[in-house]
Parts: sequence; C-alpha cells; structure tokens
Amino acid sequence: MKKRQIIILALCTVIVLLIAGIAFMVYTNNKKDPAPAESSTQTTMPPTAVTSALESSSLPTTAETPTPTLKPTATPTATATPTPTPAVADGTYQAYITGVSTIPPDANNLGTVTIRLAPIFGGAEAIARAKADGHPEIIEVDENGVEYIADDYYISDADQTLHILPVSTGSSIRIFPPEGLNDAAEDFCVDGTLSDLAAHVTEYQRYATVTVKNGSVSSVVETLLP
Repeated sequence: MKKRQIIILALCTVIVLLIAGIAFMVYTNNKKDPAPAESSTQTTMPPTAVTSALESSSLPTTAETPTPTLKPTATPTATATPTPTPAVADGTYQAYITGVSTIPPDANNLGTVTIRLAPIFGGAEAIARAKADGHPEIIEVDENGVEYIADDYYISDADQTLHILPVSTGSSIRIFPPEGLNDAAEDFCVDGTLSDLAAHVTEYQRYATVTVKNGSVSSVVETLLP
C-alpha cells in the first residue's frame, strides 16, 4: 500500500511538471511574437514610399502653379481738350478785354485776346436795360420824378461768356498812352502792339471796341468811357 501511494505521488508530480512546462512555452511564445496593435492596412510607409506617393499624387507641379493675377495698371488718360468757346460773328463789338496771349496760334495770327461782350447804352435805353439786367439800384429819380442813371450810360453785364479770339497779323491795336490821353487823336489813343495791350490788361480789364473779320480780330481800340 505504501508503494502504491509513492507511485501515484510520482505520477502527479510528473503531470504538474508537464503542465508547468507547457504553460512556460506558451508564455515564451507570446512574448516573442506580440500581436500587432493595428491592422496591416495601417502599416507605416517607409520614407521612399512616401516620396513616391507624393510625386505621383494630383498636386500641381511647378509648371501648373497658377500665376497670381495682378491688378491692371491704370492707363493714363489723355488731357481733355478744352471745349471751344462760342464763335463771335464778324462785326464790331463793345467788350471788356480780360486776357491777352502773345503766343501765335498759327502763321496767320499774332496771338489771342479773351473778351466778354458788354454793349453800352445811353438815355432811356440805358434805364430799360439796367432794369432788364436786374440792376434797378443804379437808377435814380430827380425832383421831377424822372428816372436817370449817373453819367447817362449803362454797360450791360448780362452776358458773362468769355470768347478767345485770334488776332490777325495785320490787325490795328490802339491803346491809351501811359503818359495820358492823346488829345491829337479822335480816339485819344496811339498805335500799339499786342504786347502793349497785354501789359495794359495786367493792370485791369480794358474796355474796348473790337472788330472781328474772317473769324479773327482785325482791330482793337481802347474806349474812353463818358
């Protein structure tokens, strides 16, 4: 009986050792070959593979890179041509000369004058025109109730249009002499040049009789007011 117990104990020992050996082998194998954390489809690509993938992708190459759109440069605008002044028909006019240029516009003219038409009126016509132009304040009434204007003349300022007219090469320029009126002449003037007239106009606008012929000024005579 004692011998039989020894045999059973030996067999149990062997079985325990076998089980322990198998468990150790399984543990060792699991430690050497751990299960991958992620699926094989998520395996990290090597650097060379990444480079190849980028080169074969649909990203635009250097030649396909769009060129930045630049704002167009503003095209210089040509200087606007001044609107021609209204033409003055041939004839003789009373006018203020407001400017003079001695630069010839062409071979047939000496320069240009800028004028504002300003007709002069006297007597009853002066009173009527002053009222029509909106200047009743210059009209006075005498002791008999008769209307009158001092010095008995009125120069209309209704037309403020400025006309630039060429002055022909053969024009006559008559101006008041610097030393005083020329009593020897009916118009109290002396012969002058366009430059002389320009110098006079720089002092103040000159009232004159202007004659236009063939579209150019043929005569300018400074006019002595009453």
